[in-house]
Amino acid sequence: MADNSASVYAVLLAGGVGTRLWPISRERHPKQLAKFIGKDSLVQNTVKRLLPVMAPDAIKIVCGYEHYDDISRHLSEIGISPADKIISEPYGRNTAPAILLAVLSIMKAEQDAIICVFPADHVIGDVGVFHERLRSAIQ
Repeated sequence: MADNSASVYAVLLAGGVGTRLWPISRERHPKQLAKFIGKDSLVQNTVKRLLPVMAPDAIKIVCGYEHYDDISRHLSEIGISPADKIISEPYGRNTAPAILLAVLSIMKAEQDAIICVFPADHVIGDVGVFHERLRSAIQ
């Protein structure tokens, strides 16, 4: 369970068309949906890693419209409701516009939110230190 206020949000960037890690990653199955480590996909691992610090309802995932259903299913598989968590880009335009889209969405609900941005496909070795540093950054 999260130990901070609802004014802290995590934005996961889950865009991309899956060309860099071909053939594991493909247009309809980008790397964030692949299972490289353990039984969960990279996006599932990222969400799970954030839960001790972030409230589940404060996690937003930006992805292309073509991956909306897959991201939704991946969230459901780990017991997280996808409702109001997925922000679908009509067109992929790289990192800055994806972040802006998420910020504008969050600002509709809360003007003074703290927003932390993460790639949805990262791997963290020492999760305890990650949580420590994240809590420190939020403070």
